[in-house]
Amino acid sequence: MINLEELERQLQEIENKFNQINSQIEERLNTIAQLKSELNNIRSEIDKVRSQLEKLNNELSEKRRRLQELKNRKQELVSRLRELKQRKRDLTNELKIKRELIKKLGNLISELKQNVRLGKKLSKEDIKKIIEQLELEHEISPTDPEREWEFFRKIMSLERELNIMELIDKLREKANNLVMDVDYIKSEIVLTSEEIRRISEKEIPNIVQEIEKTRQEIGNLVENIRSLISKREELKRRRDSIKEEILRNYAEIKKLREQLSSLREELEKIQILKIAAEKSQRLMQRIQKKLELKRSLEERFRQAYERLMRGERVSLEELNIAEYLEKE
Repeated sequence: MINLEELERQLQEIENKFNQINSQIEERLNTIAQLKSELNNIRSEIDKVRSQLEKLNNELSEKRRRLQELKNRKQELVSRLRELKQRKRDLTNELKIKRELIKKLGNLISELKQNVRLGKKLSKEDIKKIIEQLELEHEISPTDPEREWEFFRKIMSLERELNIMELIDKLREKANNLVMDVDYIKSEIVLTSEEIRRISEKEIPNIVQEIEKTRQEIGNLVENIRSLISKREELKRRRDSIKEEILRNYAEIKKLREQLSSLREELEKIQILKIAAEKSQRLMQRIQKKLELKRSLEERFRQAYERLMRGERVSLEELNIAEYLEKE
């Protein structure tokens, strides 16, 4: 026979398990909600880090481009400096050659001057007039071999001296031109030296300083990028860990809900058994009541029958008991 109390006890246990499992599901759902909130925060942090990385990478690319520009500029200045130093050497050599040439021209002019006698007192024009006068005088004067030779000798001497004076003038002009060239070369050497000094003492050191500064900035950017990458990877690991934890909680919730489903099936079975037990109990109670009633009526009938046998009065109700008992 089904024990109704046992069934009620089992139902109470299942209800307790229901409450416990629902509480566990609710707890895990709250945990999932908290994890999702944390996951959203982490995703937001990852987005911020990604934005910072993009900004720093752009800045790094710009710094590297600037560094290459500075290196190119430095190389240009070094090449220019090399060219200027070579130009200064060339100008110095040219200056030396022209000075030596001026010196040689001066010596040559001095030597030629020693062969000039009239030129020390007369000009070239005066000498030309003397030559013309002698030629005229030679044409109008009677000639003889000795006089002819004397005229010829004087004219040759004067022309020779005139040629030397003209050569001296040409050499002086050349020497003056060389002096002008020397002055120009000296000014070019000064300008070249100033440009060399400006490039070597100012521009290149400034470029080198800016290069070093840019390299330090690049180093700082690289370090910051590495730090952000490390932070991003740590956030990703935490994100993945939270995702796994969320999935674990969902898996546990699934198992708990499967347990609830099993409990519902068990509950339905017990409830069916309880209903059957209750019906059986009510039926037994009705049967028990009928049996008790029958025994009571049989006792009353027995007592009525004994009174009837003794000649005592029996009520109509008591007489009807026999009819009722026969129907039952």
